[in-house]
Amino acid sequence: MEKIYLMVISSLLFNCGPVLQAQEAQKPLPSDNALSEKIGGIWPFEGDLLNGNAHRSARINLATNSQYTIEVKDRMTERPAKGEESIRASLGTWLVKDGCLVMTKLKMRSGDGDIQSMSKPEVSTNRIVRATDKQLVFIYELTGREQAWNRGN
Repeated sequence: MEKIYLMVISSLLFNCGPVLQAQEAQKPLPSDNALSEKIGGIWPFEGDLLNGNAHRSARINLATNSQYTIEVKDRMTERPAKGEESIRASLGTWLVKDGCLVMTKLKMRSGDGDIQSMSKPEVSTNRIVRATDKQLVFIYELTGREQAWNRGN
């Protein structure tokens, strides 16, 4: 009889495990306000671009006053432009609406320090997949691919 109970319990665990995982994956995101509080702050980003021909270092600050700044430094890692760097920044507003991170670029700063207002604000809307205090995962609007921002340990 004990063997039958063990088989039933094992069968339930085996068959219910994928169902529980699927339910977890479909779990709704927290409210927009809760997401805003969770993702506010500084997000560093490091990564390769252009099939490894360039490296990007960025710092995204989603401030509590709904303003954002993004500072980006791209460095070419392959010839003919190896070692060349470009530095720029953008400034604007951000909010979480319907589970999406909506960023409106209002100004840009080039490497020489000039700040220029955008003739027409640029809006990007990126669907949030999940958010924790340490990681923000979203579908990047321009590529349709998942992207992650990670904060330090």
